Amino acid sequence: MNMNRAPLILWILASCTVADTSSDSLGLMPPDVPESWRPIIGEYASGSDTVSVLEEDGSLVLLFWGGARLQLSASTNGAFETDSNVMVEMVADASGRTEMLLVDGQALNRLSLGAEDGGTFRITPIRAPEELLIEALAASPPEEEGDFRPADLAELVALDSTILLDIRYATTNNFMGEI
Repeated sequence: MNMNRAPLILWILASCTVADTSSDSLGLMPPDVPESWRPIIGEYASGSDTVSVLEEDGSLVLLFWGGARLQLSASTNGAFETDSNVMVEMVADASGRTEMLLVDGQALNRLSLGAEDGGTFRITPIRAPEELLIEALAASPPEEEGDFRPADLAELVALDSTILLDIRYATTNNFMGEI
């Protein structure tokens, strides 16, 4: 072993030890979402009105894109009551998956995000990915005033010539469909 690298190796080992012990402070994993909530969790829209149904701290929540949150409580026959007396009804398909929400009578259709059916979430870029890549590589962080710690990022390949970067498994199965 090259003794010039010993301090680096010790630093890496110490960092791993600290990282390992600090993860304990996060606590236990939260419980899974109740099975009965899974068919309704998702995003719904009508025109520019978009809402999300999600689990938050053990409660089922209706989140409006403006930031308002309503806690949902199951009522009867696919209906939910909220903490502000807004009626929310779900209209399910034959499999039981919610396809439409009625929020105080306003119909919101479920949005297909791709990943729900085992696919990959995709976006349609407004500009060509090649153009975005050129812009991203030319970008630099904004100028800031203040007393900051110096950057301590390191190019690993420059530190050790035996490190090889392997991207042979990169595919187009990502959010932009590009490598």
